[in-house]
Amino acid sequence: MSKIKNRFRAFYAGMVLLGAVQYTTAQAVGTPYIISTQDIPFSFLSGGTGIESPAVVEQTADGGYITMAGTNSSATGDVTMTSRGQTDMWVVKYDQYGKIEWQRLYGGANFEYSGDLKQTTDGGYIMVAQTNSSGTGDVMTAPANHGGNGDVWVVKLSATGAITWQKILGGTGSEQVKAVLQTDDGGYLIGASTNSSATGEVTSTRSNSGDYDFWVVKLTSTGTLTWQQTYDNPGPKDASVGSDYLYDIAPASDGTGYILTGYGSSYYQTTNAGSSFDYFVVKINLTGTAQWSKLYGSPGSESSYSVTPTSDGGCVVVGYSAGSAAGDVTGTNHGGMTCGYSD
Repeated sequence: MSKIKNRFRAFYAGMVLLGAVQYTTAQAVGTPYIISTQDIPFSFLSGGTGIESPAVVEQTADGGYITMAGTNSSATGDVTMTSRGQTDMWVVKYDQYGKIEWQRLYGGANFEYSGDLKQTTDGGYIMVAQTNSSGTGDVMTAPANHGGNGDVWVVKLSATGAITWQKILGGTGSEQVKAVLQTDDGGYLIGASTNSSATGEVTSTRSNSGDYDFWVVKLTSTGTLTWQQTYDNPGPKDASVGSDYLYDIAPASDGTGYILTGYGSSYYQTTNAGSSFDYFVVKINLTGTAQWSKLYGSPGSESSYSVTPTSDGGCVVVGYSAGSAAGDVTGTNHGGMTCGYSD
């Protein structure tokens, strides 16, 4: 099963969890599975006869929840709309008790892959996904200077899921997107990875052709591009560990910029780094200039998926590690991948 980027938000005295489950054909698709205990007020399955890959759950301002998943279901179970193509984005709005208020598919004739979804200050939502479609279904026609190997698809939704505007970002290579946030000026910051170089919206010239770098794009509230920048480890690469993948982005607690996290190749920047991947953390200012970057890791492999700013100006980065009591990893591994954090 592919890795799931889990989002956790306050839920009564506990929290809300989103995951994937494989069930038997004897179970009714879309049937709520209510657990009426004090610890778990409710739980349920949502989906169709295909495969749903959950990516995001967020608590909304009205106390309900919004979820985003990839799906290849079509007009079955809870998925009431007809599929646009291979895989689509399935967005579902629930009330505070888990009842579906609305749901919708978004996609084109080819594959779309989940990125991120956030509620915006106007009560709507901003959604990002990777698209391989162009000019089909809901997806606009990609600019001619895009390679068609995967672009960033940015979609602004109304409070009820209608598309307000959309934009395709990328170059002649391939882009993957994992994060979006609304900025204080009402615009949006997109956190992605790219192997394009000086083509399309990727204006940076990259020296390590074929490998991925962090790619951050700033948009206005209506989707106009303000600035973009790539971020790369500056040391030597090889084909096995030559890429950097961005997974999360958060505003710095002091208001001076943003923290990016993901994982990157680990030959340099710290003697604690190993021979595979490490946590890669970058601080940028409000206009995208890198303030500092650092790798955290061990001789094993590490990958970070989430960053949260702290009140003292630092941050907590969470991911996993295959290392054990070496380098930056001080704990003992329990036989597999171990959750870890760095600040």
